[in-house]
Amino acid sequence: MKILFVEDEAALAEVATPALRADGFTVDEVASLSEARAARRICAYDAILLDRHLPDGDGLTLVRSLRAARDHTPVIVMSAARAAPEDRIDGLESGADDYLSKPMVMGELVARLKSVLRRPKALSREVIRVGNLEYALAERQATVAGERVGMPRRETDFLECLMRAQGRVVSRARLEESIYGFDDEVSVNAIDVSIHRLRRLLARAGSTAAIETVRGIGYLVREVPGHG
Repeated sequence: MKILFVEDEAALAEVATPALRADGFTVDEVASLSEARAARRICAYDAILLDRHLPDGDGLTLVRSLRAARDHTPVIVMSAARAAPEDRIDGLESGADDYLSKPMVMGELVARLKSVLRRPKALSREVIRVGNLEYALAERQATVAGERVGMPRRETDFLECLMRAQGRVVSRARLEESIYGFDDEVSVNAIDVSIHRLRRLLARAGSTAAIETVRGIGYLVREVPGHG
């Protein structure tokens, strides 16, 4: 899952970003409201971690604008200076899904992030099925005919992106945007390599769903003809 981390405190970002990545999240890190808005114009995010005190304003203005636009992306607001009960109430009533006081324990931050991502509005469909392949969004777990399929994080990211598309073609550009962060170095054939590995994992597991290449456009996952 892809997270936008909006934090101008470098020391916190240096600790939190690696912790989030180690837990399997792709993280784009920015340091202001203007950068956050620019990032959202480029990418779609599964959740936003948002400092309330940013160089160009109160982080709650971003939360309010999201909710006014009926954008229900989960947002966790973080604040050191404004952590009184009335501040937390203000944050939650503005549309934040959670409100944390800084400094916080990294384990708690990750746990709270996972918690908001499990909520129905964040994961509208808990399990996506194509043939005998199922993908549980909250657990980020693939199963074939009820048996778990172990796969590396990157291949899991690709499968999730394709399964979320529900039989629609996903362009290479969209895959790259959804899976890689701003700071990731992406080789020319990185997508091809990951798709090849994912196909091999699914085939070995006996999946009746396969990843097909739509030449010049991208990829889609659908049930193999003859297995319906």
